[in-house]
Amino acid sequence: MSKHYKKAIVYPERAREWLARYESGEALKTIAHVDHFDIRTVKRQVEEATSERMMNEVRQSVLRTALEKHFSDFVTLAERMRSMVKAGSPIFLDHDAIPLLNGLKQHLPRSPLWEYLGKYQTKIGKIVELENVGEDRGKNAPELSPDSRKRLNNIMYNAREANDPDLLIQARSQMRANSDVDSPVTSNPSLRILFTSQDFAVGEAKTTITEGANNPLKIDADMKRLQRNLKDELTTIVLRRVVPGRCSYCPL
Repeated sequence: MSKHYKKAIVYPERAREWLARYESGEALKTIAHVDHFDIRTVKRQVEEATSERMMNEVRQSVLRTALEKHFSDFVTLAERMRSMVKAGSPIFLDHDAIPLLNGLKQHLPRSPLWEYLGKYQTKIGKIVELENVGEDRGKNAPELSPDSRKRLNNIMYNAREANDPDLLIQARSQMRANSDVDSPVTSNPSLRILFTSQDFAVGEAKTTITEGANNPLKIDADMKRLQRNLKDELTTIVLRRVVPGRCSYCPL
């Protein structure tokens, strides 16, 4: 007569233990005999434990892929923003990228990135405003010749590199006093930049605001510092590849 075993609850831990023993080479019949369970119960539990493990592996694989894509989206966003910062352009994101930016804020709520970003957008707005002033004042001026435009660009570059607001003021004074006659702006031989009457409208507009918070040299220095700080923070995100923290879009 075959031996009968009373039915007992099989907890997941025991089922996983049976699966491990079975995969180690122990026969189902032996497991059933040693643990005093019907072999049909042991077989069913081992099969269910195998299916559960397979589902967990699939689930983990899907989750891993989703997390990789999630973090990849953040890296792509950081790279886009970094490119705009390097170019000295305002950071414009399309509608679809706004939720992603909000998710990044949730991941990094205490990052200095957000303070730098706000200041950068404010400074770049001032620069765009100054450029618009230059365009408005230059609308009625004769078209600049290539040589005149080159001279104007040179003086702005040299003044910024030397951090010399006086040079800008001298240029404006020279243009006002002698707008129809080429004359040196500075005695420095390396900065002998000449202006004609065609330079006046655009040049004057570019050098109008030289003091206070709207000093273009101060704005330029602030911008360089903000660009450096922003690029550092964004580069950290790009190189880490994994963003710490959680957000409402995390696939967990």
